[in-house]
Amino acid sequence: MESIGKTVVHGLFGKGRITRMDDTHVKVKFENKSVGEKLFVFPDAFARYITFEDEVLQSEAEKLFDERKRLADEAALTAEREIAAAAEAKKKKAVAAAARRRATKKNT
Repeated sequence: MESIGKTVVHGLFGKGRITRMDDTHVKVKFENKSVGEKLFVFPDAFARYITFEDEVLQSEAEKLFDERKRLADEAALTAEREIAAAAEAKKKKAVAAAARRRATKKNT
């Protein structure tokens, strides 16, 4: 997404232009001199704080945000499943160890 120089609007800071953008951040220089330049998380900022004046660019930014959110949600779900599986394996191991101890006591 080629966005350097494009105009954005922030609810509090007003209008500004994108001066730098990469996969994780966007830097905006605002017209209001007292605000100056601000760094935002990309693309998250376009879902919450700043909006492109260009509707096509805004739509692209929102799609990127939605896709990254979907991927993050999937990763979190996978991590939760892995934690649950590890906890279940630990529980089974503890039950088996307790059974072995009982069997050893019974045999002595």
